Amino acid sequence: MISIYAAQPGVLLQHLKKAARQNKILPWECDLEGDFTQARAKERRKAWLRPSAGGNVLNFSFLGPQDVVLEKGVYAFYHARFLEMLVAQFSEQFAEASITAQPEGSDRFLAG
Repeated sequence: MISIYAAQPGVLLQHLKKAARQNKILPWECDLEGDFTQARAKERRKAWLRPSAGGNVLNFSFLGPQDVVLEKGVYAFYHARFLEMLVAQFSEQFAEASITAQPEGSDRFLAG
């Protein structure tokens, strides 16, 4: 799980979705369900990051495809690259971010 601590997490999420629609955060894209995934062919739709905002936190749960075993590297890749994009393009909108090393909470995938 990725947790972003912000004064206005809902506004940050709106900005992320708008940037995805405008292709400003490539290779990230936002699907019709509001989940973020990679657009690059090699990593395309291997997993999704599902946002949920509450209080001063914007969480992104890691979701893998049903019935597909994922290597830990996919978990690491999605988390690291998404956080990299957030810091590079949206750092003015949040104070702190964290990533869990192990799945927790609403993360859902079959680990390999």
